[in-house]
Amino acid sequence: MKVEELLDKLTAYISESGREGDISAARASYFRDSGPLHGDEATYDMRIANFLEWYIFDRTAGGKTLLEDFVGSIEDSEEKEIYESLKEGVRTVFELKKADDKLAHLVDLRNGKRYLAAPTCCMAGLNRGDLLDGRLLPYGGKYYLTGSNIVHPLKAKKFIVRMIKDAENRQDMGSALRMLANMSLKWERFRNYHLEDIYKIKEN
Repeated sequence: MKVEELLDKLTAYISESGREGDISAARASYFRDSGPLHGDEATYDMRIANFLEWYIFDRTAGGKTLLEDFVGSIEDSEEKEIYESLKEGVRTVFELKKADDKLAHLVDLRNGKRYLAAPTCCMAGLNRGDLLDGRLLPYGGKYYLTGSNIVHPLKAKKFIVRMIKDAENRQDMGSALRMLANMSLKWERFRNYHLEDIYKIKEN
């Protein structure tokens, strides 16, 4: 079984568990924070994947994530162990230090921790030095980068590092990553703006 198949099974569980109404409300809230979604935009599929992964791994309802709820429904012990391990996944902003056909070298900008990830099709178009809001999932003794990568401009690195370190201290990484996703979206849409006019915290 591939990581993509694990994610497909978790996505299917959303409808199987009767969450259509809940996911509709969650989607509206998510894209209100991370920027409006338009069907004709180039990053549409990636942003949908980003939302679904947030809904599966990060969002809690009744004190549990969808992943935790799904794990509780599995009877096969081997399959349960596989999905249980996904709880150890890492979601943050990484810097891609090096990539080849064997490994991708990623650094967590929160703490400098280094990860080696098996290359997947999700890495197509990524280059050394790219900053990406991504998720690493452990499977079969390796880390795999999923397809929900949001790329940020390298010149915003100092701002992003300050922002996510502060969010980590406040235990509010989710909100910070959604704000950064909105900034990335604006940067893609409005290249005539100065970078510092987009990657900034608005004062109340």
